[in-house]
Amino acid sequence: MTQIALPPAAEKPAEVYARIHNARKNLSDFGEFVFGWPCMTHHRRWCDALDDPRILRLIIQGPPSSAKTTWPGVIYTARQLGEDPSRHMAYLSYGQEVAESRSVAIRDTMISPEFRYVYPTVRPNKSAGWGEGAWYLQRGNPGDPDPTLRAASLFGGVLAYHYDEIVLDDAHDPEDVLSKLQRIRTWVRVKRVLLPRLRPHARMVVTGFRWAEDDVPGMLMAEHGFHHDTECNGKCGINGEEPEEWHLVQTEAITQDGEGNEKSYWPEEWPLTKLKRIEKEIGASVFACQYQQQPAPAEGHIFKWFTRYKELPRDIVGIIVALDTAYTDTEKSDYSAWAAWAYDSKKKPFKFLIEAGRTREEMPEAEKKIGMFVEKIKKEYSRTPVRVIIRKSVAIDRIAAQHLRRMGINVTTEVKIPGGDKAKGDLARLVAPEFESARARIPEDGPFWLGVWLHEHKLHDRGAYDDEVETTIITMRYFELGTAVGVSRTPMKQTSGGRTPVSTPQSGFSNG
Repeated sequence: MTQIALPPAAEKPAEVYARIHNARKNLSDFGEFVFGWPCMTHHRRWCDALDDPRILRLIIQGPPSSAKTTWPGVIYTARQLGEDPSRHMAYLSYGQEVAESRSVAIRDTMISPEFRYVYPTVRPNKSAGWGEGAWYLQRGNPGDPDPTLRAASLFGGVLAYHYDEIVLDDAHDPEDVLSKLQRIRTWVRVKRVLLPRLRPHARMVVTGFRWAEDDVPGMLMAEHGFHHDTECNGKCGINGEEPEEWHLVQTEAITQDGEGNEKSYWPEEWPLTKLKRIEKEIGASVFACQYQQQPAPAEGHIFKWFTRYKELPRDIVGIIVALDTAYTDTEKSDYSAWAAWAYDSKKKPFKFLIEAGRTREEMPEAEKKIGMFVEKIKKEYSRTPVRVIIRKSVAIDRIAAQHLRRMGINVTTEVKIPGGDKAKGDLARLVAPEFESARARIPEDGPFWLGVWLHEHKLHDRGAYDDEVETTIITMRYFELGTAVGVSRTPMKQTSGGRTPVSTPQSGFSNG
């Protein structure tokens, strides 16, 4: 992060006094004056919440390297102690060394010239203690035994003290957070040891990015409730009562502008192209969790378990390509999605996901991509019949089907899917057992598309998008309905080559 120097005008006494005055009023000006760090748009959102002393339960989430430790951690804690040197604060993290390094940064700020300009009466009490893990400022009660700041591991010595404020910065050790047992252990420590250390009307600030649904921020919100900073209901302490909920300030790496197009939350440091590259490098699910603050549960909300396959079986008799189309190319619109599923000759066929994808483009471009995908599947599985299916009575799908037919892609089947979010959720619950019984399987390994597909399915029905889930519902409903009234079919040409043609009673198709 690039530091900002004092402009020439700021060297004039009047300008310096104005900046000192502002630094005493708000955190953003304090950070820029004392530390020299520019306060970007997302930092100002954090600062606005931190500046409101009525908010007693605060969670700040942001992507890796978004300056979560710098602003809500070091800068904020330094200013809090400047405002009230008699305060008792705890700065906790997943490791002792990590916590102490941040404590040293705060401690050394106390004796910096810039800090002294803002808070000239704040003085260290080195005779009482000036170490890395605990140190003291001069205060009115010389007999107060508790340090001004105590820095420790979450599993360190926090039991001996009570605090006016706790800053929990990165609760989880990256080395063991992937273990559910370790996540539970960390949460139990917070619940049974840390929270009881808070004095009445004390404040707690939790910072970090998400690791899993049951990480510490997730469990705090699940057990106590939460509201977003844009929808504060006062239950975080603003109403003057003991806090019941957590006030959440959530920063996503990729957001949307006023026209619905993607943009970076911090283009100067993290341009959109760089974020997109990281997404491909670490995978869609990890990116959604750590950079977008959207962790998917290990088992999924509706689609809980997924059986993997290494290779397609030899008795594949057909391939279904399910489509879910969308109107526009803005980021507020849905995706156009597609998925290819192979199936065998059993009476109740086993289904195997071959490949899936999605795009957010105007229909002509989306249709071209769909057409290219279908042709690719036909070429790779040239001896296997391929059938393209859409939703029945969905105007945009039927229009897309007409356009695809002009391109030589024969859309042969329409599957009736009831409308509405509730109906879609009910249908998802109906088809989820196909995965739990291993009748629907996904590849053991897959490129980027598989991570996107899995993340959307695990998040359903709480995620932002469900277009790929819709293709799954269409596919599973197709096999469930069979020759029922809900499925309309157009005859499809049989292909020779020794494999069972699609248009056989055994395959579940009728020769209309």
